[in-house]
Amino acid sequence: MQKAMTDEELGAEYVRVMGSDLGQLCGELRDDVDWLRRKWSNFQELFGKGQERIDLLNRAASNFFYFLHRLFFEDAMLHLCRLSDPPKTTPYLRLPWELKRAKCGRAASLLGNGGTSDWLTQT
Repeated sequence: MQKAMTDEELGAEYVRVMGSDLGQLCGELRDDVDWLRRKWSNFQELFGKGQERIDLLNRAASNFFYFLHRLFFEDAMLHLCRLSDPPKTTPYLRLPWELKRAKCGRAASLLGNGGTSDWLTQT
């Protein structure tokens, strides 16, 4: 049975296996995708449990939960867009890791087809 690795150990393993640039890039991307998955998980836990849950939230504080629903949903969608949009969509850099990606040709070839969305459904 393999022991669970800490974030630091996993990051070091990425660097060891993939090299410094790509390993760091992969670690940062993993962290960003994990954060998005946590956001979506919280959204689903609150609003994705069926009509009975929605009715309860509406009875408790409908305006507040309507606002929270929109806030959670829009934040998750914007996060997903920041991960998947091409860097030239706006004059601003879309992804915090895009600078490193540009310096690492191997990373560009591995991440170039927008496979990020597949990672969101993995558990």
